[in-house]
Amino acid sequence: MAELSRKGVARRSWPESLHWDWSRKAPELELLATRGIGIFCEQDWQGAMMTRTVVHYSRLDDDSGKPLVYIDFLEAAPWNWPIAPINQQRRFKGVGVMLMREAVKQSVGEGFHGRVGLHALPQAERFYREVCGMTAFEPGPGGGPLVYFEFARAQAKRFLGGDAHEGARKDLRGGTRGHPRGNPRGNPRENPRENPRGGS
Repeated sequence: MAELSRKGVARRSWPESLHWDWSRKAPELELLATRGIGIFCEQDWQGAMMTRTVVHYSRLDDDSGKPLVYIDFLEAAPWNWPIAPINQQRRFKGVGVMLMREAVKQSVGEGFHGRVGLHALPQAERFYREVCGMTAFEPGPGGGPLVYFEFARAQAKRFLGGDAHEGARKDLRGGTRGHPRGNPRGNPRENPRENPRGGS
């Protein structure tokens, strides 16, 4: 943030999730319906995500009203953000895809058939449309000005069937949920910056 300000970068060009404070989100992980997942690689957290399995339901015609995994927050670490005005390149790519795959796997494990929903920050819309292949709903009640995205069953299946973006994965409550299986640096590099939505 200091570098952006020092170089006089217009606020509208700053990453939209700079105001997020993950330390304030941590207490929510005590709730049974809330889960935190992070990617840990080279002695650092490379990205994190928080999901919920209650209150949110599908808007798609075939599964309307059925439960889904809702992504409350998803973010790559600041050093994994491409920020052109200060010539910052990502340290790792594929972080958002890896986290999205975990959300779909969680949905399958819950018996939700891959249904996943989220509200996207404007800078992340292309990622969810083009990289993930999700269905977009124009802004409406409940999401404020943000576009809502959702995986239909077939879309989720196609997404999981794509190239794997494997890596170390830990539950943010503590305790390993899986083992390191590769390095994001060696995976396909197709995703733009990912952030589902705004919030405190």
